[in-house]
Order: sequence, then structure tokens, then C-alpha cells
Amino acid sequence: MRLLFTVVAATMEDDLMNYAAALAYCFLFALFPLLLLIASLAGALHLSAVTRAIAADLYQSLPHSTALFLSRQLHQLLAGSHGGLLSLGTALTLYSASQGFAGVIAALNRA
Repeated sequence: MRLLFTVVAATMEDDLMNYAAALAYCFLFALFPLLLLIASLAGALHLSAVTRAIAADLYQSLPHSTALFLSRQLHQLLAGSHGGLLSLGTALTLYSASQGFAGVIAALNRA
């Protein structure tokens, strides 16, 4: 029991919960530009099988109306060549991933 109190006290003293929340936010923020990058890259490479597989997974894991909306947006995104989206997705992915890893470095230095 004493070990548990020592661990909790050390966690609160080192402010690890705030670092954990910041890291979760950074990596969640990095997820959406990565998805944008993958979708625009699949559109540029004309990977229709990937589009069908993603749409099928959407219908299995989301409510029908949400899956229908996202599937339409995905097909619209992949229908044309969007070099700007590819560049934007790449830039945002690199930025958000670097912020996430800077947070990891700060948290590890603190702990």
C-alpha cells in the first residue's frame, strides 16, 4: 500500500498527468493530417481498391448516415488530382508529428 502512495505522490510531483494529456492531444492532432496525406496520396496514385476498402470499413464501424457522408467526401477527394492537398497534408503531418515528438522529449526529460 505504501508503494502505491509513493507512486501516486511521485506522479503528481513530476506533473506526469499533464504531460500525458499533452502527448495524447499532440498525437491525436497528428492523426488527421496523416489521414489527409494518405487520402490525397491514394487519389494521386489512383488506388481505387484502397478507396473501396476504406469505404467498406467505414460502413462497418460507423452509423450509416455518418459512413455515407464520409464515403462521399472520400470519393470526392480521391476523384481529382489535388496537389495542394498533398502538399498541405505533408506539411501538417510533419509539423504535428514533430510537435508530438518534442512533447515526448520534454516529458522524458521531466520524468
